Amino acid sequence: MKIDKRILGVCDIASKESARPQLASVRFENGKAVATDGYSLMVIEQEKIEDDEIPKVAGFDYVSVDGLSLPAQPLAKFVKEIKRNKFLPVLSTGWTVRNEEGRVTLATTDLEETSIKEMKQPEGEYPNYQKVIDGEMKKEPVVKISFDPIKMILLLQAMVKAGATSCRPVTVRVSGDLNPIIITTQDGQEREIFALLMPMRTSE
Repeated sequence: MKIDKRILGVCDIASKESARPQLASVRFENGKAVATDGYSLMVIEQEKIEDDEIPKVAGFDYVSVDGLSLPAQPLAKFVKEIKRNKFLPVLSTGWTVRNEEGRVTLATTDLEETSIKEMKQPEGEYPNYQKVIDGEMKKEPVVKISFDPIKMILLLQAMVKAGATSCRPVTVRVSGDLNPIIITTQDGQEREIFALLMPMRTSE
């Protein structure tokens, strides 16, 4: 299994609570990485691996694994320590090199130094996220709208700076696929916060 910097985004979605270890982990199966905290869910497709791309790690052999969970916080720490290599991007990754008795060993190397991290798989069964996805994707969307994710992030961050908090719900209003996305909420003193984001036109 190949692990790269993209996994950091998935780790951010995993639960920060330790009471349900599976929700505080990232699930790897069917070529995808998944995380959920019970309220949010994120799935990303992983890159396919060619055997000749896998760097050799002294003392270890690459092990292909599927259907396992790794604790999100230690995993994120491991990924953050992976050194970037703009000349050989394949070295900017981590690899599974051992999977025995519920413990998984990850390795990363720049061909000069090698870093090894062992992680214990959390106990329990991972939630059936695919059932949730299939059920939602079967529903006919009321409105299907495209927008710039970076501009949406910046807009929401600006709203937080302006006083938006998790104590007050955010309402999103969409009246058409080519109409603006309206986002409203209140700050802690019940003062209105209004934001608007224009949609992106697509070729669909």
